[in-house]
Amino acid sequence: MEIPDIKQVEKVIGVASTVRMEDLVTSYAEGVKRFLRDGEIKFGDGWVRGSASKLYGFNRNEEGDVIGSSTYMGVAVATFCPEIPLITGRQLKGLYENGGNKNPFGDVFINFGVKIHGRPEKNTPQAKSLLGEFDKRGIKVGKGRVLDFNQLRLDVNEGGDLVYRLSDDVLENNVANISNYPFILAFTSKNGLFGACLRDNNRWSADTGNLSYVDAVSRMVRYDAEEVIRQEQRRGHLAERLTEEFVSKFK
Repeated sequence: MEIPDIKQVEKVIGVASTVRMEDLVTSYAEGVKRFLRDGEIKFGDGWVRGSASKLYGFNRNEEGDVIGSSTYMGVAVATFCPEIPLITGRQLKGLYENGGNKNPFGDVFINFGVKIHGRPEKNTPQAKSLLGEFDKRGIKVGKGRVLDFNQLRLDVNEGGDLVYRLSDDVLENNVANISNYPFILAFTSKNGLFGACLRDNNRWSADTGNLSYVDAVSRMVRYDAEEVIRQEQRRGHLAERLTEEFVSKFK
């Protein structure tokens, strides 16, 4: 399913679409395998099984779209499949507002990142890991911060917990404040780290405490900027034309 992002009348600035399994599965599986092998020596088979259960929860529908997503898997996709431009909260908010304050994909959850707030009491290892990264880069949490999946990378701490670190390009000025989003108070938890999403009831949520939870109606969504789409189309047309020229020599 594709949703065009229209900035002005008839001007497409990007296209949001559900991630296709064929675009994900090979590079994702290879990346996770390397990650698990690296940890196996230090933490053992039990750690591998537990970690794999958090990272291998994807499925596919009849159309070939990835169904099911979680916070852990979103961060893992950003880590192992950087070629997939996962939608950011800002991009999702733009689509939401352009569509009349509605979820552009309808009756699905769109997971897009995490929210960190207050004391690290919920998902403590993950919250402490990010707070440490914030300190190193001079980023203040304030009343709460929201990070997109593509600003995070999957890691493991000394205790074997799956944690998140910041990508290299994350700075104070490109980390969103919680006030940037219309989160519903009843769906916003405090003191820790929580998954952030746009729900199927059109409500913005930052209260997902189970970072490995996979809902059957959740989706992994990408956002391809218009210029990237044009480049891909040009590449495809050129490849097709040159191939036709080659084949025609032998007809």
